[in-house]
Amino acid sequence: MANLTMDADKILAAGEELKSIANEYSVLLNEMYERINKMTQDGTWESDKDSGSANRFIDAAVKDRDNELSLSNSMNSLGDKLIYYAKSVNSITDSQL
Repeated sequence: MANLTMDADKILAAGEELKSIANEYSVLLNEMYERINKMTQDGTWESDKDSGSANRFIDAAVKDRDNELSLSNSMNSLGDKLIYYAKSVNSITDSQL
């Protein structure tokens, strides 16, 4: 018979760390898109017209935001699942299987 070893506390810590990373990533993304959206107002990048390069860049960049935030949500969800799994194992086996 095979010998199976699992440290549920490490799985729990990994889930918590993944959730923390997902949160930091989300905060950074929101800050970045805030800056991108304000580029023409704060003088970072100015164009002569509404169809100028600055506005075209902003329009193109903003289209990626939802996909990037989706990654953050997926990482957070995986962290939740790891935490749930680790707590389930801990409740059954006292942290080591």
